[in-house]
Amino acid sequence: SGGHTSLYYFKNFDKYAVLGETLDDAAGEAFDKVAKLLKLGYPGGPFIEKIARCGNHKAYDFKCGNNDNLNFSFSGIKTAVLYKIKDINKQGILTKKQKSALAASFQHAVITSLIDKTILAVLRKKVKTLVVGGGVAANKYFRKKLHKQASKEGIKVFIAKDKLCTDNASMVAGLGYQLYRLGKCDNLNFKPILY
Repeated sequence: SGGHTSLYYFKNFDKYAVLGETLDDAAGEAFDKVAKLLKLGYPGGPFIEKIARCGNHKAYDFKCGNNDNLNFSFSGIKTAVLYKIKDINKQGILTKKQKSALAASFQHAVITSLIDKTILAVLRKKVKTLVVGGGVAANKYFRKKLHKQASKEGIKVFIAKDKLCTDNASMVAGLGYQLYRLGKCDNLNFKPILY
């Protein structure tokens, strides 16, 4: 989502471990910031996805912080897009074709990073079921590519309907319900954890 990009290993709703998380910008945040650079609307994900359909994702070779760990880094790609836009603007005005290619190349790089690390986590943990949520999970390019990659590895994927991916409140409420069923409740005098 816009605030977090995380990988969790769940044994149960109250037994889980963090496998990877955002080191800087989350995926959704990167989509929002790149959309702003391209003078698109907010939230950025749907706008980037829409114009990326007409673009060549191989036009620009953007990379995310990809290595063998499971943490995510998207601030570098956002900066790379900014510099590419500045380079293009030195030669003239950014064309619709260039804007679509920038969006497609950016989207492809971010989604490839998300999927590669997710599949790596699933394989390392030797699980066969993957549950995906958050705003970026509404992206059709992400869904198609994830299902294709997961299918190759024999991984069953569950993704919420598009409309439920755009608001994390439904996911938080769902987890709250499951914890309530397990008797994991706080009284009204609890102290919140502030970050």
